[in-house]
Amino acid sequence: MSRLAGNAYHQGMFAQAEALISQTPEIQRRVLGPQHPETLGSMNSLANVYDDQGKYSLAEALLS
Repeated sequence: MSRLAGNAYHQGMFAQAEALISQTPEIQRRVLGPQHPETLGSMNSLANVYDDQGKYSLAEALLS
């Protein structure tokens, strides 16, 4: 799922990237833990997608 989201993101298809990656951080948080590098990386990726769509409060919430 992350690879597909990354491809969509790099093609400027931010809504599609958001749809693909939006569930990933929560799943990883439950399975790997909130401080795991993969969880944090997914949160950062989703924050980037939100930022590029002008959803600044959602991006900030993920990075706080």
